[in-house]
Amino acid sequence: MDDPRSDSGTSFRLLGHLDGVELALDLAEGSNAVGSHAPARHVLPFVGVSRRHAVLIVEGDRVTVIDQGSKNGTFLNGNKVRRAELSPGDRLAFGPLELRFRRLDDAADRIAIEITPAERLQGPRETITVEASSAFLQPPDRPSSKPADACLTFPEGHVPGTAPEMREIYAQIQAVARWDVSVLLAGETGVGKEPLAEAIHLSSSRAGMPLVAINCAAIPAELLEAEMFGIGARVATGVAPRRGRFQEAHGGTLFLDEIGEMPLELQPKLLRVLQERLVRPLGEAPVPVDVRIVAATNVDVPALVDSGRLRRDLYFRLAGLLVRVPPLRRRAEDIPLLVKGMVSRFAAEMGKPVRGVTEGALRVLLDEPWPGNVRELENVLRRAVIFCPSGGAIDRPLLDRIQPPPAPPPSATGPEEPAPASSLNLETLERNAIREALARANGNQVQAAKLLGISRHSLRRRLQHLGG
Repeated sequence: MDDPRSDSGTSFRLLGHLDGVELALDLAEGSNAVGSHAPARHVLPFVGVSRRHAVLIVEGDRVTVIDQGSKNGTFLNGNKVRRAELSPGDRLAFGPLELRFRRLDDAADRIAIEITPAERLQGPRETITVEASSAFLQPPDRPSSKPADACLTFPEGHVPGTAPEMREIYAQIQAVARWDVSVLLAGETGVGKEPLAEAIHLSSSRAGMPLVAINCAAIPAELLEAEMFGIGARVATGVAPRRGRFQEAHGGTLFLDEIGEMPLELQPKLLRVLQERLVRPLGEAPVPVDVRIVAATNVDVPALVDSGRLRRDLYFRLAGLLVRVPPLRRRAEDIPLLVKGMVSRFAAEMGKPVRGVTEGALRVLLDEPWPGNVRELENVLRRAVIFCPSGGAIDRPLLDRIQPPPAPPPSATGPEEPAPASSLNLETLERNAIREALARANGNQVQAAKLLGISRHSLRRRLQHLGG
């Protein structure tokens, strides 16, 4: 992959707005078709813009506009033209849409990561594979240099890293993926432990069976046992029988997230299940289960064991392979790849044309410490796509506008107060933006979608998702 911070050739931009929609069209070297529908490079879905309206030809320092026989004409500084050369500051109009032409003399404004129209429409593939480079991936019964099973299959939308530490992790988990070895994933919150657990499952012989997850920190201690092992019939009046997560995962994989938060009194029961491969639902006889275990923790594993929060014998049972996932700040070389994959996915989900990410924005993203790791980067980029002008690029000023206020320092006199929900809850932010657009459009979803820079279909889908 080329250095994403190199000059992509884009050096001109058209800026404007119509019906409350901000527009920023970055022009690349060569032909830049403009029209109301694909396959135009810049799709402008506005009344008065023809399907094939005009073409802008960039040749070095010269930009020429050529009208393509549009119905409402192409205008340069108020004069209708068929072919004309542009100068910085010119007003260029396609029918009712007027844009200001400017040169990007600052390299920070140039596109560093370009999102192609196909990527904006389709997003990432459902599953992807990545070859790990370590030699010990070679199974002894496969003498060929590239065995068919020397790849990991990742879940939909996941972008695997290419940093040496990540490739070594892929090699480790690929080496055990097809064997029923328990895996313990350790790493900070947000580093991507759950996608790795899914990759282990999808790359194993259990891929066609259930992958069941349970967050040991999210369920009250008094309910966790029943949640894991199930409840038999007639245990108590009014209590319905149900299968536990072990039974639901029979034949597949059980992902125990935040294993360090499991109550100590429950750990011996889990250990017994792992040893005997039998679960004992409350009030019922033992039931055999065939489950592969993948566990995860965001706490330092030796500290967990030394402090007594995780039984030593349970640790040895869970850690057939211990994988330490590095934080994002230690693998910054993965950031451009993650940015491209995430922006492509969000643009596809929202049906929104996003040109890419500028040099200046990428520098900001590369310099961030990312205490929330990949999950924090994902949230920032989702907000950026939501507020990016239709047809424009994510730039540094946009990132500055959408950043939530910094968390206040811990109080010396009392517990830290939670940050406002508006700065933390991305769905609330998106819901408010949609409500504002609908209010401005007097409830008209077509107009509201135009204000948001997305299709009506995408707006309806987001409304259903948000319960609006």
